Amino acid sequence: MDTMTLHTIHPGLILKEELETRGLSATAFALKLRVMPQCIQEIVEVRRPITPETALRIGRALGTGARLWLVILGLRSCGTPSK
Repeated sequence: MDTMTLHTIHPGLILKEELETRGLSATAFALKLRVMPQCIQEIVEVRRPITPETALRIGRALGTGARLWLVILGLRSCGTPSK
């Protein structure tokens, strides 16, 4: 996946794919993160952005490190026009 592609993909879609690969539901993952299940469900449905705090939790829980999710957030915010 190139940088331009990351500019256009919502981080929730990346998270959704990662959870499916690991066989985790949004609810189970939310419980692991200690956040409301609705929060993760809305993220994977692209109805809510990932906050920096949630990015840190996701990175810890998935073992990817927070930096990956923070970089994705940064790329998205730089490449997405404000509405």
